[in-house]
Amino acid sequence: MPAQRRTRTAAAQHAPAPPPRRRHSSDDDDDDEHRPESAAASFRRDFNEAVYACVRRIPEGKV
Repeated sequence: MPAQRRTRTAAAQHAPAPPPRRRHSSDDDDDDEHRPESAAASFRRDFNEAVYACVRRIPEGKV
């Protein structure tokens, strides 16, 4: 392997650090209850509820 070639890990070690995360005024509110649910979060919740409803119907030991 040539000395010039670096693995991903070695390249990551030499990469510059990412800039610090900017704080937004919305970061100060920790009230997630007042934030609208994203479409992805809504889909995940509905999907998980549907899967759970199906799994509940499977008799014990029939999987």
